[in-house]
Amino acid sequence: MKTSRYVIYEDHIGWVLTTLADYELLEGIHRAIRASTWGDFLAALPKAERDRLLHEHPDLVSESSNEMGEATERRFSVDAPFDPNDLPGFCDGDYPPWPAQDSQVSDAVCREAYTLYGKRGIGFIHSFHHLHDDKLDDVQSWLESLGHTLERRDDPGARS
Repeated sequence: MKTSRYVIYEDHIGWVLTTLADYELLEGIHRAIRASTWGDFLAALPKAERDRLLHEHPDLVSESSNEMGEATERRFSVDAPFDPNDLPGFCDGDYPPWPAQDSQVSDAVCREAYTLYGKRGIGFIHSFHHLHDDKLDDVQSWLESLGHTLERRDDPGARS
């Protein structure tokens, strides 16, 4: 059996379980979101996420601007001020990903943990899961019995 590393953290609603890789991706995205320009944002994003974002939204950022300093073709120039509200999905709560959201749960182990030790909630747009506060030790014991590890960390969106 392959050993995997998992992380739990408390977000604005409750305890979230995710893989270490997804947690580290979220940390990188949240760090990048604090950038001052679009160029700084793109440079700070983890490479795979930057590639994905630019592939899905090729018209998002332009390397150049017109004579008046405006980005061409409704793109943001790399030196334009960065506002996360301009990111596709940000204002809808779809970006950055949220591992508690039903459609974005990291893997089958996380889904099973939510089934065994969690609760389901329904928001305005999304359904989501969180772990019961009094079941965190049980989650850890269960994951360890499967040969996995679990560590508690801060919310990846918390400012450091």
